[in-house]
Order: sequence, then structure tokens, then C-alpha cells
Amino acid sequence: MVCILSVSPILLQSSWARLELTSTKAVLYRAGTHRKTPLFRYSRSVTARSAGVIRSETRFTDMSGKLVYFETADLKDGKILRYEWNHQQMGESGNVEIKNGKSFYTLCKGEKTQKEIAEAPENLVIGPSIITYAQDHWKELKSGSSVDVRIGVPDRMNDYGFRFSALKQSDSEKSDKIQISLSPTSPFVAAAVKPIIFTFSKNGTHLLMTEGMSLLKVMKNGKWDDLIAETVFK
Repeated sequence: MVCILSVSPILLQSSWARLELTSTKAVLYRAGTHRKTPLFRYSRSVTARSAGVIRSETRFTDMSGKLVYFETADLKDGKILRYEWNHQQMGESGNVEIKNGKSFYTLCKGEKTQKEIAEAPENLVIGPSIITYAQDHWKELKSGSSVDVRIGVPDRMNDYGFRFSALKQSDSEKSDKIQISLSPTSPFVAAAVKPIIFTFSKNGTHLLMTEGMSLLKVMKNGKWDDLIAETVFK
């Protein structure tokens, strides 16, 4: 199953052209359970590094505090430079480095290491840069236009086409929030991956909630199963 989601709230600075990640926390619930039982905690810290690079570090823990997923992402001007991840539930880790128009993927499973090189399109995003890209194109989304993006999936060592679009709301539904859908552009991927729904503040400055496929797994009948999560940010 293709999983793409690793996001965080973002605050706008003085103009739409410059967006910065912020440190934040969230709680993950199984979607459709009315948030009765929290399953995982999410925390992100952000630090400034040299040459305008921002480093984002994200931890997912279970409710006892045990680390289940960890990632770091280096970004500059909203674009991903390097992404590293360790999925402790699945025993997998790896990294992606973007340079000279190429994506250099490394995937480690146990003692086996795989490497792959792919073209890196201009609209390539991975991890936290997914939301940065949406906010960079907020005016188009708010006006009703769709925005296409290529999302790098590190454990597949490839990128896939997706499309952002604002969900239409009736007059009775209109509020201080806006929902953005992220859907696969390929019918083959769409058969396996349902749209992910992002709920933003009306001006796009804060991500409030996501609902859809998460990075994490839950045990079901003795096997790891995909978690369709409702992630609520603080």
C-alpha cells in the first residue's frame, strides 16, 4: 500500500512566498471512531541550520511513549533536500537525497539494502514539504483550481502523481475552515489509495486535522494492518 502522509502545521510569515515549518504536536485516532481512543502521539521539532536550511524532526510514539516511527527532513525555500526515516514497526529504514535533478533512494530491510535513482520533477515533495507545497499554491486552491504534485514514497523508491483540490461546501457548511483533498491522478493508484482530507484554517495558515492513510500500522489478527487515521493537531 502506498503511504504518503507526514505533515505538520505551517505558519505564514510576511508574504505567501515564504512559508516556514513550526514545531507542533498531534494525536492520532482510528478514523470513524469519534476520537474515542487515542492510538499514537506525534511531535515535530524544527531548527534552523546553515545556508537557509530548515531541519524538521518528527517522532511518532504509541501511548506508552514507545517510538514507532522517526523521520528527519532538510528543506530550503520549501523544497525537500534530504529525507531520512526509520519505521520501527516494519523494521525498515532509508533515505532520499535530491540533487542535480535526481532522487537518490536508499531502502534498508534487515540486512538487505536497495538503491534506486529516479528523475526529480520540479513539483516533487516528500514528508513535510507536501503541506508547504499546498500552501505555496493556496490562492489557486482557494479559487477552485487544482494543483498537481509528485509525491516521493521512500519505501517504494518512486514518486506518484497526486492532485490537490478544495472541497466544495454548501452555504450551511461554510465556516472558518477549508478542506483540501489530495487524490491520486492514476486510476490504478486510486484503486488502492483513497483521498486524504486536510482541514485548514480558512486563510491556510494552520493545518488543523488530516484524515486518511497514515504512516503507521496497527495489529489486526496477528498481522500489521494499515491505519486509516484522524490526526488532530494542537
